[in-house]
Amino acid sequence: MAASYVRFTEARQKLVSCPDFARLREARHELADGVVLTSVSDVPFEMSFKCTQCAEVFWFENLSWREGGFTDWRLNTLNTQDHECVPPATMWIGTDYALRMHP
Repeated sequence: MAASYVRFTEARQKLVSCPDFARLREARHELADGVVLTSVSDVPFEMSFKCTQCAEVFWFENLSWREGGFTDWRLNTLNTQDHECVPPATMWIGTDYALRMHP
């Protein structure tokens, strides 16, 4: 288990240095670790990161997974748009909520 954790840590370090990850950070996304998917090996083939600002989830594919590596990552753009981070409207609380609910 410890060896797998080390591999995931190494894989994550490679992922966060890939150009697609950097492009999302430049678009002001605040990315937090998410899900790690593996198959029959301890090498992850996909990892997700969630933006803490807009709640969008970004999936990254490990293109070198079949060879047992984790140096070649790219953003899976099938369900993801590469766009500027736009936080959702703030939650209404307290009197602000009451004022907005009752004109």
